[in-house]
Amino acid sequence: MREFYASDDINAKAVNDFFFDSLKKDNHIHAISIYKNGEKKLEFAPFPYSLFHKREIYSLSKSFTSAAIGAAWDEGLINLDERLIDIFPDKLPNKISPNLEQMTVRHCLIMNTGHESCVMKEMYDSPDPAKAFLSCEVKYTPGTHFLYNTGASCMLAAILEKKTGRKLYDYASQKILEPLGITKSRWTECAGNVNEGGIGLHISCADITKFGLMLANRGISGNKRILSQEWIEAAGAVQTDNTINGDSGTGNWTSGYGFQFWRTARDGYRGDGLKGQLCMIMPKNNAVVSIVACTRNMEEEIADTVTLVENLIGKSNEEINIPDYPPLFMKDKTLPEYIGKTIIADKNPLKITSLHIDKTDSGIAATIYNGSTRQVLYAGNGIWEESYLRMPAAVPKILDFMDPYQIEDIHTAASFTIENNALVLKIKHLSDPHTVYIKVTQNKNRICAHFETEWMPEMLPDDAKIIGATIK
Repeated sequence: MREFYASDDINAKAVNDFFFDSLKKDNHIHAISIYKNGEKKLEFAPFPYSLFHKREIYSLSKSFTSAAIGAAWDEGLINLDERLIDIFPDKLPNKISPNLEQMTVRHCLIMNTGHESCVMKEMYDSPDPAKAFLSCEVKYTPGTHFLYNTGASCMLAAILEKKTGRKLYDYASQKILEPLGITKSRWTECAGNVNEGGIGLHISCADITKFGLMLANRGISGNKRILSQEWIEAAGAVQTDNTINGDSGTGNWTSGYGFQFWRTARDGYRGDGLKGQLCMIMPKNNAVVSIVACTRNMEEEIADTVTLVENLIGKSNEEINIPDYPPLFMKDKTLPEYIGKTIIADKNPLKITSLHIDKTDSGIAATIYNGSTRQVLYAGNGIWEESYLRMPAAVPKILDFMDPYQIEDIHTAASFTIENNALVLKIKHLSDPHTVYIKVTQNKNRICAHFETEWMPEMLPDDAKIIGATIK
């Protein structure tokens, strides 16, 4: 493991138990950082992951949107009790319902807009996300019905843009990210060129730690005040009842909701994102925890993380032993006959026109053409090999909320093997939480590549799951 730190007072058994118990639950921890009393106690990232890779943090983005709204509130640019119909008079439906009439900025912050279901699916591909939001039916009186609604977070991005004249990412970069030393980030947009707000921010585990330490220090980072103490305390406090949300008994989804933050049952509050992205502020333990991961059960991940922090300090007879994630390995098997030959791809959403796969000293290299550019995907035999690619429809997405056909920068680590005469590539995305498998089968002069996201096959569009090609 390249990246590892543990202070002398760490309970090694607690750390080992946390990691291996997580693996048994298919909760794969990619990087973790724990600070107590403002001091770094534990950090590690099993290879090929890193504390510093910039990656999609999904709904943890919401907490950064909250911080940007807080900065604008501190400046007097946003009134939380202003009605949305007064902010967007030119985007209203022909008939304004009594419930829509009552909806305020605060209701968006606390996930209490009155919608019956998340409205992000109506917003993300609309040329005018704010107009799409305001056109959705508001079934309940705002403030009376909790609903986790990514569309409300996207609406906050539109509100901030309206009030400051700047896009959410631009404003958040100047007021929050850059003052914290968070650089080389990015934030994806809806079709209407509004930052998605509730998803789409790409930062690292180390960046999440900087944000968490600022929150724990009541808005101060180093000697700089980033947000007012008043905003920080309000954002992490219970602003609305969320028992209607339901959970499996931990209380981590039903202990209250703040300004785009969840209350954690046993200690404090958190921002979190799909598949286990976490920023946890734990006042009882005076701790800040940052995690990037790919988990099957985030509820158990949160509970196990609290247990780890509660048992973190103390001696044990063990040494910390966190293994790297194992690559695929091919031993004494013949490579397919199409290795070294030109392959002409059928029309596909990845825009690949042709490729050829060559053997290297350490594995294979697939040179990919799209008619105008050349890229190379490396896959090691028994080792992880990194690549940087740029293409559409290759990154797993929440398809109801995100456009899979956007061209995106992709950072990968890959390995391969031969399994039942098929070439199998295991591709760990380092710029998002996911692992993608590509299985290449052959029938005479035709090959077929089958793409599948580990645990979540629904995250790739159907037309990108199977790509055919002809060997020349």
